[in-house]
This record gives sequence, structure tokens and C-alpha cells, in this order.
Amino acid sequence: MECFIRGTDFDLWQADALQWFNIRPVVNIKVPFPVKWLRPHHNYCLNVDGAFKGTTGICGGGGCFRDSSGQFIYGFAFYYGAGSSLLAESREMHDGLRLALERRLPVSILYSDSAQLVGAIHSGRCPHWSVFPWWKGICKMVDQLKPIIQHSFREGNQVADCLANHACAQADNTAMASRGRRGAQTRDDEQRREERGEQQAPAPQGPTVLPPPPPVDYGVFMQGLVQAMQTQAQTQAALQAQLQAQAQAPAPVPQEHGHGGPSIMERFKRMAPPSFKAESQPLLAES
Repeated sequence: MECFIRGTDFDLWQADALQWFNIRPVVNIKVPFPVKWLRPHHNYCLNVDGAFKGTTGICGGGGCFRDSSGQFIYGFAFYYGAGSSLLAESREMHDGLRLALERRLPVSILYSDSAQLVGAIHSGRCPHWSVFPWWKGICKMVDQLKPIIQHSFREGNQVADCLANHACAQADNTAMASRGRRGAQTRDDEQRREERGEQQAPAPQGPTVLPPPPPVDYGVFMQGLVQAMQTQAQTQAALQAQLQAQAQAPAPVPQEHGHGGPSIMERFKRMAPPSFKAESQPLLAES
């Protein structure tokens, strides 16, 4: 009698042992495929990665630029403080594209191991409201540089992953560059500027890209909005109650003028009608 077992992961040696008992497990063998870094055909390649430490809640990002021959051009490791994995992935991609514009590095391809962020850029939809400022900046810089954005596994993005972990460990911002001009190898017949004692001219700066505004705490924002709405409702209710009280209040009684006695008009109204019995009889009035 043969038995079949499904829905369980077995190793090959476990499957061989089960066959001695006429048990045939269904083994799903995953075909491995090699993952490696692919160099660009022209211009430069940018690899970025973000790191998030769930125990401490801190995050950081790192990235590196390399040319078509695989030479290291420029690298960075930035510390972002408290955040999330998506926030780290968004900020390090934004910083990498910003450095490419500032140093005028034509990036032809960009690799990131965040499938969610890469899919959001291709679809044109923000993955989450907390990363909207950086996602908007990424879309603008992608329109300027026009790189090919592809997803890469972590095994093919090890340099950027190490830089991101270095930023979290050091809790500081670090930038590094190669000795040659933009990382290109120095010619054999060209003496180094350091040997000749000349000062190296500053690299041309590209357009200044302002950093995005800090993210807004959604909970604090909604709490303040609810309090403002409640205050406005209470103010309107108090004003309406005051108007209703004024409408229902009786008309004020006119106060008597003079020195405590009735007014002239009231005295005139209280006067008795004249008597026609005798013309010589004087008029009587109430005192």
C-alpha cells in the first residue's frame, strides 16, 4: 500500500527515508537561478537599498554608482532615524537620484530590491501617504534622468545593502568617492594632481534639489483636525443658543422717568373726563 503526503516540505534525504516505508512524498523542487550584478552598457549604474531594524525602529539607506566597466564611482550611507522599511527605501532612492543630478552623473539604469517601490513608480501611484514627498521627488528626477528602473534581489545588491547597514550601525551620514575623475581610471602618462601639488578644481555642481519636507504624523494631524472641528461646532451651538434666548426673552418694560412719579403722558392718560354739569366746576385730576 502506498501513501502520498502533500503540503509538507521535505529534504531529499527525508524523501529517500520515507520511500523505505512505501510512502511517496510529493516534493516540490525549486529550480535555483543565479543572481549577480549586471553592469550597464553605457553611462552609470545606481544600486540603492534601505535597511530597517525592527528591534530599534531605526532605518538607513545606502547606494553606489558604478560605470560600465564595474569601477566604483561614488557611494553614500545616510542615517534616517526612526521610520519604516518603505520610508528607508524611498529616501535612499531619492538621495541617490539627487546625488546623480548634483554631480552630473548620467544614470542609465537603477536597481532597487524594493519590489513595492519599483512597482509604484512604474504604475505612477504612491505606495503610502507617509512617503509621498520623497515619491513625488523621485518621479520628477526620473523624468529628468530617464533611467531604467528594475527590481534586483538582495544577492545582487550586496554593496548597497552593506552601506545601508553601515549607516544604521554608525547612526551618521557618510559619502565616499574614488580617486579618479568621477571614478574613471587615471591614465598612465598622466601624473596625479597630488604629486604635482596642484589643487583640484571643484566638480561642477548640478541643479540644486531641495530636500522634501519632513513627513507629517498622520495621527497628530487627524487629532488636531478633530479638535478644530469640535471647537467650531461648540462655538456655533453657543451662538445659536444665545440667539434663541434673545428671541424668546420678553420685551423690556419702559422705565419711568422723573423723580419717582408717573410721567407726564401717564398723568394725562389718567386724567378724568371733564364734567359738563357746571361750567364753573374745575376739572379734577388724579393726584
